[in-house]
Amino acid sequence: MNHLLLHEINPFLRYAQCFCYDHPTETKCPADCRILYVISGQGCIEVDGNRYPLAAGTLALINAGFVYRLELDAPLEMIALNFDFTFQRKDISFFLDPVPLDQAEMVRTEPVEDCAALSSPVIFQEMFHLHGTLEEIINVFQTQRLYFREEA
Repeated sequence: MNHLLLHEINPFLRYAQCFCYDHPTETKCPADCRILYVISGQGCIEVDGNRYPLAAGTLALINAGFVYRLELDAPLEMIALNFDFTFQRKDISFFLDPVPLDQAEMVRTEPVEDCAALSSPVIFQEMFHLHGTLEEIINVFQTQRLYFREEA
């Protein structure tokens, strides 16, 4: 497996959306990295066998190939960003479906050699100051999709 260096990270954003979960999710294994930010609601996220509380202001970074599942105590309004750390797969510009759980190792994100914290899931609480920035990312992403659509 190749190793990525921190200065080589140049994220390719594939999907950005605000949505609401009103029921628990199935266990998923993403084929790309995910940032999940909780706007409102409560629950928990289980990532690679570890459980973390979810509440307004929680931000989760889940790398490709790490299995996760959402459990809800109340509906969750969330922002989701799906991305890769590099433009290596920029030809895939649409939402990537999760992969079967037995293929997790095949899609796992390259380790970031000089920043081990980015090589595994990271959960941050009380990240309210990022809410506006994440909404701006969604607006820019949706505007670019609207005005710069790729021809089929």
